[in-house]
Amino acid sequence: MKYKHSKIWGSNLILSDIPWDYYLHPCPIFYAEELSKHGPTLWVNPPTRNPAKTKLIFKNKNLLIFTPIIFKRPSDDSGFGKLEVRIQLKATSLFFLGSPTSVWSISTAYPHLIKENPSAVSIFWTGDFFSPEKEYKSYKNFDLALCLTPKTHESIPNKFKGEKVHFHMCSQLSRKEKKSLSSKYVSSILEKGSKYNKTAGYVGTLSDRRVDFDSLFYLIENLPDIFFIIVGVGDGSQSTEEKICRLKSKSNVQFIEGMDYEDLAEVISEFDMGLIPYKTDHANIGTCPTKFVDYSCMGKPTISTRLPGLEKFGDLILIADSKEDFRFLIQNFKANDHSKPNDLIKFAHESNPSEFLRKFEDALAHLYEKVN
Repeated sequence: MKYKHSKIWGSNLILSDIPWDYYLHPCPIFYAEELSKHGPTLWVNPPTRNPAKTKLIFKNKNLLIFTPIIFKRPSDDSGFGKLEVRIQLKATSLFFLGSPTSVWSISTAYPHLIKENPSAVSIFWTGDFFSPEKEYKSYKNFDLALCLTPKTHESIPNKFKGEKVHFHMCSQLSRKEKKSLSSKYVSSILEKGSKYNKTAGYVGTLSDRRVDFDSLFYLIENLPDIFFIIVGVGDGSQSTEEKICRLKSKSNVQFIEGMDYEDLAEVISEFDMGLIPYKTDHANIGTCPTKFVDYSCMGKPTISTRLPGLEKFGDLILIADSKEDFRFLIQNFKANDHSKPNDLIKFAHESNPSEFLRKFEDALAHLYEKVN
């Protein structure tokens, strides 16, 4: 009877391979905060080997963040399946949640969640590198699989007895919530960017694995009348750091490092367009970048390389098939020729967790009908 539970989100246990404080990737956190409005919610960070980082932190009276300790981390996942971690989770969950009504596994499917919480609805939030057929054994008994791209949604085997929902990331940026950052960022940006015809911006983690730096530098060097604002931090690799140093040397680039997510609205408001110059290889084939929704929240059109996870948005986004095409779209960009700001803001608003939780409930209701 778990699919017909009167309070599916009555108490919620979330195991996340994405740490609570991961830079510029807050979407799962918004779901935890939304779930905490329905009932007690326990978010569990990846285990740590450092005793000093083992913590219990209350974000509000209904939301607890827990970082368990691990003795030895396995090579193939974050270690949520290790015995010492499972004991800690069991005790903490019993104390704070009682018997969870929903259990969530983010990025990696942990089957023991289902075995240890048989009466709870089980949800697998697939990651960017999700391989539906290869990983089937790990998620086959979950009630719900959340897919970011049409490809992953379609590739889940027909023998999967649960429901699958095609969804995308969300944002909580808002024009109304902009902070005054003029002393730190915006005044210098306005001064430096005033001599350029347009402003194109990018926000997010900078990684040579994901970002097509060759195309980005081609755009920067061949569009000298465009001002580029790049907000992000590197992944720590030598190749990425070399690219960041090169970015900083460009006269038509404003590089901002280490900005808090809540402060992005103020900077994105200075964009004429948002950019997603990602590589289109295996590293990004399963991604649906949060930054598209962040740009849309501020009413800013997006130009992106052809990512499968973004093509589904149709006329809301401009797609470039080559660096020359990307250059043309930026150079000839006129806001009135593309998506209207209000359409983008409406789309972003409708992408919020409360809306998607209702879709998840509908899917679970359908599952209940199938099994009964």
